[in-house]
Amino acid sequence: MKLKWVDLFFRRIGGVWTSLLSLVLILLLGWLDWVTGFELSFSVFYLVPVSISAWYVRGRVCYILAFSAAGVWQTSNVMAGESLSHSVFYVWNALTRMGFYVMMCYVLRELRRVMARERKASRRDHLTGLFNLKAFEESLERESARAVRHKKPLAVGFIDLDNFKKVNDEMGHAEGDRVLTRVAQTLTENLRKSDVIGRVGGDEFVVLLPQTGLQEGEAVAGKLVDCLAELSAREGWPISASLGLVALTSPRPEQTTAEILKLSDALMYKVKEKGKNAYLVEGLD
Repeated sequence: MKLKWVDLFFRRIGGVWTSLLSLVLILLLGWLDWVTGFELSFSVFYLVPVSISAWYVRGRVCYILAFSAAGVWQTSNVMAGESLSHSVFYVWNALTRMGFYVMMCYVLRELRRVMARERKASRRDHLTGLFNLKAFEESLERESARAVRHKKPLAVGFIDLDNFKKVNDEMGHAEGDRVLTRVAQTLTENLRKSDVIGRVGGDEFVVLLPQTGLQEGEAVAGKLVDCLAELSAREGWPISASLGLVALTSPRPEQTTAEILKLSDALMYKVKEKGKNAYLVEGLD
């Protein structure tokens, strides 16, 4: 919990203030090195400000601070009365510390880059690049809370590709993958950047439309079904789309993401029961 607050603190103050704070810590450590004498070394503690800058500050600021830390450490030792047999040893010791600090900067920057990449990958469907169910539910929960707070409408749609199994059986799984990829691309091209799209099953997709009421939801639903029908006809695929969309005109805090998805899923199945290749939109107060 304490580490979480530390992380939140550095994220809030931003890169400039984090860099300045790291520099102040380096100077403070240099002062401690000086007043305590060269026989007591604080060199390992310089890793703290250097590591903070490597983790929270973009660019190569951490490398500048690594050079500064090595320079401050060596200067404080000399000022404290350290005496070596040859001047080259001062340079060697400073370069050794600097190399250590620089390596730590590099390792932490690479670690953060890999963690960010893995975090992104864990939220994305590997085939289409859309959000997976977990990431979509997180977005829905966040947008629902915002809609409740600002008293704005919200719409959630559930899309199922009709006859998709026929594509896999007759055209092969490679073509099935191409269908899913092109469907994802078509949905992305025909929705706003503020909208959220996810793939939650083999041939099932979900869409989240912030600030979208009943009338706007009907227009979007019709547009998506038509666009997917045009895509199918153009590519010669035997598929269509069944879409169920719930428009929450007055979202309530007690409505859970699972309930909202269940409602739109139920509407989608009603469309399938009536003949597929259509959409059904309902408003919910």
